Amino acid sequence: MGVFDEDDVRFRTHELVHFLREIAPQKRFDLQSLVALGYSNGANLIGSMLLLCPELLAGAALLRPMQPLSEVPAAPMMNTEDQNTPQNPVPVFFAPGQRDPTVDAATDRYASLLTSRGFKLTRYDAPASHTLTPLDVAQAASWYQSHFTHVG
Repeated sequence: MGVFDEDDVRFRTHELVHFLREIAPQKRFDLQSLVALGYSNGANLIGSMLLLCPELLAGAALLRPMQPLSEVPAAPMMNTEDQNTPQNPVPVFFAPGQRDPTVDAATDRYASLLTSRGFKLTRYDAPASHTLTPLDVAQAASWYQSHFTHVG
C-alpha cells in the first residue's frame, strides 16, 4: 500500500490548478470542459484536485486510484453557477483493481467520499492488479463517450 506526503500532494495539486488556470486563456481552452484522466499517481493527483477544487473539472477518470488525502477539507459551498451541483454533478470514472496490492482496503470509503461530495461516480472494479488492461481502456472510453461525446 502506498503512503503519501500529504503536504506535498496539496502543494502539487495547487501548483497544477494554478498552472491550468494560467494556461487556459493563453491556449484558448475552457477549463470547465476539461476531463482529466489519470492512472495510479496521476489518478491520485486528479483525485486531490476533485477534493480540493471540485469546481475545476468537467469530469475525471481515475484508474487504480487511492485516496490521496486522509484529512479532507469540508466540502465547499457551491453556487448555482458552479458545474458540480446536484443538478449537474461532475462525472467520475473510478476503476480500482480487484487484486491490486498497491491500493489499500479503503477504496470503498474513497468511492463513498466522492459520491458524498456530489460527484456522479461510475465504478468499475477491474478484474486485475495494479496494471491496466485493454478492458480498463474500453470501460473508460465507454464512460467518456456516454458523458462527453456531446461536447464540441
